[in-house]
Parts: sequence; C-alpha cells; structure tokens
Amino acid sequence: ALVEMTRNSAEMNKMRQLRRLPNVVRMVRSLFVSERKASLPLEFVMKRLHQSYPGTIEKDVLEGDVHELGKSSGGLVHVQMVRTIYYVRLDSAVDINNVCKKYEQELANLENKT
Repeated sequence: ALVEMTRNSAEMNKMRQLRRLPNVVRMVRSLFVSERKASLPLEFVMKRLHQSYPGTIEKDVLEGDVHELGKSSGGLVHVQMVRTIYYVRLDSAVDINNVCKKYEQELANLENKT
C-alpha cells in the first residue's frame, strides 16, 4: 500500500507491465516454436496469446506488451507493418533468458527506487 501511495500511476503501470513481460516473451517464443514459421500476423499472435494467458487480461493491454517487446527486447521480437498488416517476427539467435533477466532487473530497479 505504501508503494502505491508513493508512486504515480505511470510508474505503477510500468511495474505491472514489467511483471508480465517475461511471461509474454516466453509465450511468444513457444508460439513461434509450435507454429514453425519465421513471422506471424499480429492478430494471430494476439488471439493465441489471449487464449493461453493465465488469468484474465484485455487484448489491448496484451497488444501493448507485444509492441513493448518489439521496442525493448534487444532484437528478440520485431513488430513490422507490411502494407496494412502488422507482423511479428522472432529472432532465434537472441537468448530469451537474457531478455527475461533484463526485464526482471529493470523491475527490481524500479521497485527499489524511492
């Protein structure tokens, strides 16, 4: 409760997103492994992630998480627009464990910040 009172809503939303991102990146990777494709349409990825996400989450929040992965995953996930459709591409050369550790460290730094 004290943490919620001392932080603004943007920081709280960022902390919630950082808690979700390691799970989302693992789910995206397992989706690409099961589909055996180099790239997938964003709508297909969102549908599968929403169906397999533990608990309830809105598609808009999940889509924001996928776009954040595209920006901050160090090249693991790429979100690109081709004509009028967004596609998600996964780079299998990037180690997923390093990306997850990065998000966990960023969350720890944000939580320890007072």
